[in-house]
Amino acid sequence: VVVSRLEEAGYRYYGFRRDSGGHICSRTINARTTYLMHIVRLDSYRWRMYLKLRDYLKIDPAARAKYGSEKLRLAEIYPNDCSSYTKAKRGLLLELKRIAQQHTRSGLGHIIGDQSV
Repeated sequence: VVVSRLEEAGYRYYGFRRDSGGHICSRTINARTTYLMHIVRLDSYRWRMYLKLRDYLKIDPAARAKYGSEKLRLAEIYPNDCSSYTKAKRGLLLELKRIAQQHTRSGLGHIIGDQSV
């Protein structure tokens, strides 16, 4: 039911991709992929990590800006190649997830500061 509704809304369903983070859907507008959706089980490890990363980016403007600018830069380089886009941002994303995990465990405030991520 969910997949058919997403397809009706213009999304393409790629199926379950364990290495890519769950069920994957994308939406293309004007020959450009504009949305990439990862559907994961509620309260799974991936769900919790996505929330930790989201919460961390909400409180750290430098990390949020760096992640946002990297996504925009890569979107220009790979406008129609989601796989290459995802691979290219993997290093930064893993680093941000690691810091978000540390932040959650330690309860520390601003961690990145002037460090390079």
